[in-house]
Amino acid sequence: MPSSRKRPINADPIEEGIDYARQVVARKIPAGKFARLAAERFLEDLKRAKAGEGPWAFDPDRAMAPIEICQQLPNIKGPLADQPIRLMPWQLCWTANLFGFVERETGWRRFRQASIWVPRGNGKSTWLAPLAIYCAFCEGEGGAEAYAAAVTRDQSKIVWSTAHEMLRRAVELRHYLGVEQSAHSIFQPRSASNFLPLSSDAKSLDGLNVHFACLDEIASHRTARVYDIILTALGKRLQPLLISI
Repeated sequence: MPSSRKRPINADPIEEGIDYARQVVARKIPAGKFARLAAERFLEDLKRAKAGEGPWAFDPDRAMAPIEICQQLPNIKGPLADQPIRLMPWQLCWTANLFGFVERETGWRRFRQASIWVPRGNGKSTWLAPLAIYCAFCEGEGGAEAYAAAVTRDQSKIVWSTAHEMLRRAVELRHYLGVEQSAHSIFQPRSASNFLPLSSDAKSLDGLNVHFACLDEIASHRTARVYDIILTALGKRLQPLLISI
């Protein structure tokens, strides 16, 4: 019978994520070639950033901000339902990597695209939904457009519906962010920002001005149409982010 014991709050999430990368590089955690190379790059980038070398700095506060949003949202499925999300070490590592590195001169986010490859059942929706909420409603981006995109509308609603239900249950956080919900959208009136599902069968994909998008099940896309449209729609934003899964 699954344990109902709550997972402990991550004592130092950033350090836990960095330690995960160290263990992957040291082969103490099984990982494929490209996962090890990504971990090596992360650690080398971190070393250079802390030494003041190169154009990129590492800002622990920026790395921690989306993690804090995750921790204030509940799991919605399984034995941990309604308990606060506690990110796994690999999720902490790549959240810190994606959000912690910034350009020294401007403070804008370094990475604008990410490709995440994980087996089914490893919590990608539980991870991506809070990241979408953070990017859409917590980065101070005016009129932020965030999308959960996929081939079909049902598929695109997996991450979006997860975020919708998380916010429904997280009443205090929802009120703090000033976020409202309807049957088909999540929006923040004060910033005119929204988070919506988006599919290739939508009537029109033109005119998007994307701040954040997660493109789900990319291997099932028969063409690059949705990816290409979202990619070109990032151009008007100063620090957009596209995550392909």
